[in-house]
Amino acid sequence: MVWKRIPPALLFGLAIRAVFDVVRLVHYLRPAFETRSSWDSLEAGITVATSVLVISGALQLVKLRGHRIEIWIVIGAELGQLALAVAYAAFNFWLQTHEPSGGLGKAFEYFVFADAAITTASAIGFGLISGSRALAIVLPAIAVIGVPIPPLADAMWGGRGLGFTTTVLIRLAPYVVLALGSLAATNVAARTLASPTDEPAERPFEQAARALWLRVIAAVSLAGVTLLAMSAGAGFASLFKLVTIVGPLVDAIALAAFARAALGLSRANVSRWLGLAAATGALWCAGVMLSRIPIAYELAYPSARTGGFVGMFDSDDAVRLATAYAITVPLVAAISIGLVLIAITGLARRRNLDDVRENASVRTGAFLVLALGSLFIAHYGLAQIAFGMTNGMLLLAVVAAAGASIYALVIAAKLCEQARAIVSSDPTGLPAATLIKDSSK
Repeated sequence: MVWKRIPPALLFGLAIRAVFDVVRLVHYLRPAFETRSSWDSLEAGITVATSVLVISGALQLVKLRGHRIEIWIVIGAELGQLALAVAYAAFNFWLQTHEPSGGLGKAFEYFVFADAAITTASAIGFGLISGSRALAIVLPAIAVIGVPIPPLADAMWGGRGLGFTTTVLIRLAPYVVLALGSLAATNVAARTLASPTDEPAERPFEQAARALWLRVIAAVSLAGVTLLAMSAGAGFASLFKLVTIVGPLVDAIALAAFARAALGLSRANVSRWLGLAAATGALWCAGVMLSRIPIAYELAYPSARTGGFVGMFDSDDAVRLATAYAITVPLVAAISIGLVLIAITGLARRRNLDDVRENASVRTGAFLVLALGSLFIAHYGLAQIAFGMTNGMLLLAVVAAAGASIYALVIAAKLCEQARAIVSSDPTGLPAATLIKDSSK
């Protein structure tokens, strides 16, 4: 089938984007929705995940088709989407520490302008990649008209008194069409592609282990400072506030590095779709963590606000936003790591390494039990604070949750190191040749 020639990361990223664009359209068509909601974090995570997947797949296209300008246009557009997501998070962070000077609307207009330019560039790139003259004309035309820059949008729709539903459809429906068009363009281009070749798996396993050890360091640091703050009181309060902001940032970087390793394992065909699913989950978590840093900062340093845009994060709203994915993010991160460990088990089975397969199966089960157990302990313990839990019991719950989480990450890191050693000693995984004595002589 033609679609099997498409780099899996590219196909996966575009498919997720198309589905999410439909979900986003339905979400905003609701009669009432909150402008500042947990949806912003969800969307940031999807943006990071899909952009990185598309970039990874486009880089595989470079290997298959050479350094063609249209592929690099797509890569540049996706890098622009990532930069825009980071800039938006930085802008929200800036709003918490500075007095807006009255040009807030202009700043948001710049974001809209940048999004329109990036969307048009992406449409041009995919249209050219397809090799179809029709798609090369239609996709950019839809982008220019459907996602126009602000001056053109004002000229087309300004002052027309459009209703709510019509406005949402005009704003968001073109993204759905463009996502489906990009998939169609990639499918057309795949007719002239050779199937992607497998890459070595040694380096991705090494990268996965390093990323997991970085998460161990971040978890140990956060747990240690938390315990000090709980036992010493106000003396470590300022350090605790700093770690609650820096810790998730380091964790997000570690998850992004783990996603890179998972994409490498997918290209190595250790387990193509498990690797892609693991990378997608890790990237989503990293994007959500990035989007929540301004909220965490506002909660840690409420006095940093100068009063210019105080209503953006009211205290109750900020707490709700900060805890919106308190369970989902670590759960998805644990599942992403677990998928890679399951892939290692499958690798050992295909190579007939029964001892390694049994060991990997036991470690994978232990990792999942410990990771899920730490989540249960942490959130059950926190929920019990309101029901008279003593400080000693709370301290014990924190130690148990942190210890289980850290040990789970250590198990996963060591298993990735073991898998690296396996593929390093036998890169191809071919069975050993057996000499058979000719008895006919």
